[in-house]
Amino acid sequence: MNDSLWEHYNARGLTPEMVARSFIAPRQFEEVAKSRNSVLLGPRGSGKTTLLRMLDPRALGTWREPGAQGLKESVDYVGVFVPVDTAWISSLQNTLLPLGEEARAGAHMSIYTLAVARSLVDTMVWRLDASCRANEERFYIKLDRNHELDLVRHLASLWLPGRKVLSLLELRLLLTQELAILPRRLMQMEAGERVSALAATESPTQLAGLACDGFNLLANDDSRKWALLCDELEIAPTGVQSHLFAALRATPQNLLLKLALTPALKLPQVPGSEHPVPAHDYDSISLSYATREEGASERSREEFCRGLWSGLVSARDRSASASLVSADDAFERPSHTGFVGSEAVFERAPADARFGSMFRSLASIDISFADYLVRKGVDVSDLDAKPNLLDSVVRKVRPVVEIRSFYLKRSMRSEVGRASRRAPIPYCGAKNIFSVSESHPRWLKSTLSGMLGEAREKSPHISLVAQSREIKFAVSRVVARLKAFPSADEHSTYALIEKIGLFFGQQIVGQRFIADPILSFVVDEVGDAELRCLGNALYIGALVPLDINSHIYLVNGLVGGRFRLSNWLAPHFKLPLVAGKSINLTTLLERSRVDSSLDTVDISQLSLGLDHES
Repeated sequence: MNDSLWEHYNARGLTPEMVARSFIAPRQFEEVAKSRNSVLLGPRGSGKTTLLRMLDPRALGTWREPGAQGLKESVDYVGVFVPVDTAWISSLQNTLLPLGEEARAGAHMSIYTLAVARSLVDTMVWRLDASCRANEERFYIKLDRNHELDLVRHLASLWLPGRKVLSLLELRLLLTQELAILPRRLMQMEAGERVSALAATESPTQLAGLACDGFNLLANDDSRKWALLCDELEIAPTGVQSHLFAALRATPQNLLLKLALTPALKLPQVPGSEHPVPAHDYDSISLSYATREEGASERSREEFCRGLWSGLVSARDRSASASLVSADDAFERPSHTGFVGSEAVFERAPADARFGSMFRSLASIDISFADYLVRKGVDVSDLDAKPNLLDSVVRKVRPVVEIRSFYLKRSMRSEVGRASRRAPIPYCGAKNIFSVSESHPRWLKSTLSGMLGEAREKSPHISLVAQSREIKFAVSRVVARLKAFPSADEHSTYALIEKIGLFFGQQIVGQRFIADPILSFVVDEVGDAELRCLGNALYIGALVPLDINSHIYLVNGLVGGRFRLSNWLAPHFKLPLVAGKSINLTTLLERSRVDSSLDTVDISQLSLGLDHES
């Protein structure tokens, strides 16, 4: 496996074959691959592009992972990847300034139609080539010269009417040329001529359906479906978004649509009864990995992370030791709980061995926690004494205890205060790192690569020092991205996220121990500025939606939705990796202004020092 494949953080710049060679299938891939319309929701870097590109038959033919065969064979449609290119959006900007809204929408639709056409022709050329027969024979089609000419004439009549074209390769070249010169050609037209030309723009999905019909007919492959794999729709012009979402309800019979976007986008309204309905017209698929309490399999999340780690190690060093390939053995585990051993041994150990030292340590410095244990009938000297309390009390509060016991100390005045600890030790170890990652492929690749560098140079294991360093670097990248969003009306994305994070942090390391802390919020009637900031945070993955049916944000917007901070920010604000109880956002913001001056613990001083450390 080529190491360079793992160094690409965006699959868009890779060929389908290259994407397949480094692909680790997440749990959502089987659902995405179904022969149904789909809408993929996830922040940037969450793998939307990779999943769509893996539905390209060239990628499927290259994918050789164990267990892949059955899923590959279930994909009986021809996937055609269609990205949104910011280059053609910006090239039209000056051209469209003097035009009305309808003409601008027509121009965007024209150029998107050409982009769809070029992608379809690329795939058709491949299906007629011998390389298809060698790689994925079930999609291979052999056409004689006469039938190929018939196909070329049919396609040219759809996309380049009046042009004489003699081959698919020439058609592909002309489509690329048309994409490049369309803005200039529009500029040279008289205003009336330009408006007339754009008003005549036809539907890209209808034209695509007709193109696929023609290919299927000439190839004697009448029942074959095609799928347009439409990526990055959050940056597409509104007219293109509206058309594609309306088409989910009225797709040509031989065509599937698989659309990818961030959950921050509210779908354009489709008039009347044409608005597509989730579970009827399309499947809504979230790429956010929630914890078990949020309705998703924690095991599937960990399996994906372990697979990606193993692939990364093997790609970097084929002779890597088994202890390095195994995440449980590779990552040094924090011993602040008093337990020393691998993750596997930790899970099998008695409760007192796993949690006893940690619980006793916190009870000795935190009277409120000691009182809580007494009220619950928990004997801190032997946590295994009453097995019935293990799940109802010990396991329930363990995430809070772990963070609180590490970051708090008792002052000479018997007040709970801040321990001078900046290293994010509680978030180290394979299991915790995978939870912090949110199973986000780009976060994992960038963070784990740094850790792996030390293991290759110094030891066969990833030390706590290396883990802490890379976690802090990862947090700094997220904070920098939040701060990079422009402020408006004295509102900034980072300032809002910071208020939320500091409020949650007070729930964990405040004066009183809180067994069931508030760690999530519901968006109620906040202002447009706050909604814009929340959308920014969702876009980069700093917020995680907790509603099982996350497609509701597409229809209704963010108001009414429940969210938590991404685990990426948990080390920054000293939060446990759980969702906790919810609070209305307006109440949270009001209480944060009042509560911030009442607590002995200054949460803002508990950050990783990202503004002061390199």
